[in-house]
Amino acid sequence: MFKKSLLLLLVCVFLGGITSQAHGIHPRPKAKARHSTTHRATKKKSATLQKRQENAYAHSTHIQQTHPRGTALVDNHAYLSLSGNIEHPQRLYPHLSNYLTTPDQWTNYMLASQNRRVATQTLRAEKRWEEIERNLYTIYHAQNSVYDSQENFVQILAGQIPQDTQYILLGEGHDPIVHKQISRFLSELRAQQPEREIILFTESLPESMYLEPAGPNAEAPFIKINNHLHEHQDVFSAASKANITVIGLEPEFVPENKYVLFADIPSHHSKLLWQTLEGMAIRNEQWLQHIEGQRKEHPQALFVIYAGAMHVAYQQPYSIGDALAPAPTYTALFLPYRIVKENHKNLPAISPYDAQCLERDIPPNRFVTFEKPYAIQVGFDARIFLEER
Repeated sequence: MFKKSLLLLLVCVFLGGITSQAHGIHPRPKAKARHSTTHRATKKKSATLQKRQENAYAHSTHIQQTHPRGTALVDNHAYLSLSGNIEHPQRLYPHLSNYLTTPDQWTNYMLASQNRRVATQTLRAEKRWEEIERNLYTIYHAQNSVYDSQENFVQILAGQIPQDTQYILLGEGHDPIVHKQISRFLSELRAQQPEREIILFTESLPESMYLEPAGPNAEAPFIKINNHLHEHQDVFSAASKANITVIGLEPEFVPENKYVLFADIPSHHSKLLWQTLEGMAIRNEQWLQHIEGQRKEHPQALFVIYAGAMHVAYQQPYSIGDALAPAPTYTALFLPYRIVKENHKNLPAISPYDAQCLERDIPPNRFVTFEKPYAIQVGFDARIFLEER
């Protein structure tokens, strides 16, 4: 009896094993095997990103060698290396936070992205230059020149901006003389639109900072950075007195990666991250998200965005102006006149129209405006050259 029971038990065990296999029930793989699979996938991903970076570098270098005019206008290069690791890269690229997992992967992704942007923007800049060149005299006759003293420029400008404008973009050439005129412009703008809610956004403050207006008879709080008075203090004071709220635009990851450098040893070119096309695209995208979030809370307000000219001028790479232009938008550039007198190398990139006027011995007028679509073509609705008096 015992032998029969034992035999029956063995048969059941045997048949049970067969049944389990038939239903796809397998032993759990060992942890070591899973780790090996993950390691192979990571290694493959890294190799793919490395290859993409190399291909993008080769293509971009070729484009720049064969399109020298576009290369000069873009003032960016293809790069092979990055100094150090990016701090919190997930903040720069939140959509990739679950895909890229190692410092090398982030580095190669950033280099490839920069190199692709260089190739694209080199061709685009050269095409834009040629279009302005072909139509220069037509564009020149479409401009409206303002002949008045510099002291009256901002008052005239404020009076020309349509009342239904939703975004005023103030693009500056970083210079103390510009800051003084921006301060005066804010006061004149308030005089033109006394009842409207106005909010000033600026790249010179972190996005976490809000400055509520103190009123016409109160002094704005002094802002210090590293124990030095902020260079735009006059602007903040003017905004406060004109009942204009000031909101910072600069994300936290910008100062965290202030000294990250893109470099290309063979060509002896290097550039800080935030001076590259990649850095420009990242910052502008973050600014736009911040602005759009505020628009939901202030649907009727007039937004004034104050930043470097290359961020806001129409037709610039990843331009704030282009992104916002479907809404009623007015872009004014405030530039120091010395870049004209010195025929500065940055003028063609900031304003190819004015640079081409100079090339044909046509002195640019100090204050000009354009109606659209010419404004989009030249990059601005108004452009003012300011001179120290």
